[in-house]
Amino acid sequence: MTTQQSRIMQKVQFPAGSILFSQGETSREIYILNKGIIEVLTGNNIVAQISQRGVFFGEMAAILKEARNATLRAQTDCDCIVLYEKYMDTIIRTTPEIGLSLVRILAQRLKKTTNKLSAMLERDSNAINRFKNPYQVMLALEMISTEHFERAVTAMRGEHASRPFIYYLKQAAQVDKADIMTVINLFKKYHS
Repeated sequence: MTTQQSRIMQKVQFPAGSILFSQGETSREIYILNKGIIEVLTGNNIVAQISQRGVFFGEMAAILKEARNATLRAQTDCDCIVLYEKYMDTIIRTTPEIGLSLVRILAQRLKKTTNKLSAMLERDSNAINRFKNPYQVMLALEMISTEHFERAVTAMRGEHASRPFIYYLKQAAQVDKADIMTVINLFKKYHS
């Protein structure tokens, strides 16, 4: 790492059991996993694990400037590189492969959602017309669970609907906002 890069990104070790960040937190760092296994939790439920070396995580909060939608905890001792949000423009200018990697990750997630929607429509072209709302589509695509939906409703009621429902659903289910908007826009197209 060059001197400039070491000022804007840092190698950090997380002992097993330590919390990298918590759901609802407003931190904006992006992490790259070098070694170990990270658990992804929404509420008290482990919904995913991150174990592939070189994988980015935490990027949604940094890019969208929103609260963390999950808690990340080190399952094993982990080595990560932390990219600090205040230096993100500099990081992308001096290390463009990082920006390209972020774009690829987001594109892959969106492609996965689009492929699931396309497969559903290929099996049954009228399938989307039977759903009463876009959230039923997300349930059918296994993007969210009934528990995620119920948690989002509960959170929204607890805050007296101070934010759009998409915010609460994204927090509860750890679903990318772009994926949610893809489903909502497709639903509107077929129901207009």
